[in-house]
Amino acid sequence: MPLNPTSQASFPLTPPSSLDKIQGLDRGKVGVLVGLQLIRELGSFRRCMRAVRQDPRSLVFYSEGATYSRYVEDVIDQVLHRSDLKIYYLTSQRDDPVFAGADERFIVFHIDSWLTWVMPFIRARAIVMTMPDLGNLHIKKSTVGAHHFYLFHGIGSMQMVLRKGALDFFDSIFCVGEHQSQEIRKTEEVYGLAKKTLIEGGYPLLDRMYAHFLSRPEVEGDVVGPPMCLIAPSWNPKNILECGVVGMIEGLVKEGWRVVVRPHPEWIRHSPDKARGLADQVESVDAAEMEIDAVSNDSLYEADLLMTDWSSIAFEYAFATERPVLYIDTPPKINNPEYEKLGIPPTEIALRVELGLIVGLDGLERVPEIASNLLECRAQFQERIRTCRDRHVFNLGRSAEAIADHLIEFCSAAGGGRTV
Repeated sequence: MPLNPTSQASFPLTPPSSLDKIQGLDRGKVGVLVGLQLIRELGSFRRCMRAVRQDPRSLVFYSEGATYSRYVEDVIDQVLHRSDLKIYYLTSQRDDPVFAGADERFIVFHIDSWLTWVMPFIRARAIVMTMPDLGNLHIKKSTVGAHHFYLFHGIGSMQMVLRKGALDFFDSIFCVGEHQSQEIRKTEEVYGLAKKTLIEGGYPLLDRMYAHFLSRPEVEGDVVGPPMCLIAPSWNPKNILECGVVGMIEGLVKEGWRVVVRPHPEWIRHSPDKARGLADQVESVDAAEMEIDAVSNDSLYEADLLMTDWSSIAFEYAFATERPVLYIDTPPKINNPEYEKLGIPPTEIALRVELGLIVGLDGLERVPEIASNLLECRAQFQERIRTCRDRHVFNLGRSAEAIADHLIEFCSAAGGGRTV
């Protein structure tokens, strides 16, 4: 069941939306096209409701689109391999590549415009989501008995990055590590919330990335050729790309580095003009390039050093490659202004000194020097990163199996299913 999406090779990254495609048409044609899309979605909605209702063990996954399939694909593969359950996959992307992998046990539905009305009435045994804020935004909790599972799409803390109450309406949560379990329990205590079921899940994407990295023939040995620095920031308004990044790129190139700039897809989507301007500037620098493929991890595996700000890619890079991170200390991304009430330092802050070095905005001219120092002593960081990873990730190497087994047991209890 292939779930590996492919990205466009040219700017911009995100595929044009339906509204983009119909710009320039007269209003009558626009109305017809939108109406046809709504009718198609309505048919998909009805087929989905009928199929789920007829299956007492129904397991539903919801995805915002191709970018998020990477967080669930290994779990889905394990469920299909280890049981006879069917999976009902709801995607909000009409041309999601997962449709190519659909079969009699992996059934895909496109539901976007009707999502607000669909979710409360899905009579599923279990619904798995990687999108938080269930019940707070447009996606509401099922009113007909479905059990909602949350699967993190990041290794770090939930308290500062997620909005207040982002996980309140989930019934069960697959935690990446003990830090998330502690934060959730403390949140329940501080706000007087009912206790959720917390499951030691782990992070399937990390398992796949680590295994792939180790399989690369060039893993062992010293750096061959010019070292490569991958710049991959968050998408908050004051990220690296808006804090003099071109000067840092030029400085690194001058010191013999090759530089790949990988903007966050959401930054490209929200700031297309800035992204185009940056692309022109980067391409004008020798040994520097702009990468807009957020699906491939090739540049991450190849990078000798990652430069980021508050992006969770820092954990994925460090834990998968066991190489250090250079943090640019931009203003933090705080979506929950009450996070300090928990009294627990977020991992995004606490683990920086274990995974690499931090450079303030007043010291950007020293980035090339510090980058070269990190390259020279990266072997010293390896054991530190391994220890940190062991402390913060459950079920390393088998998280997809652990999560799948729990879902199989939960859904099978409803209908006497068999486990392979």
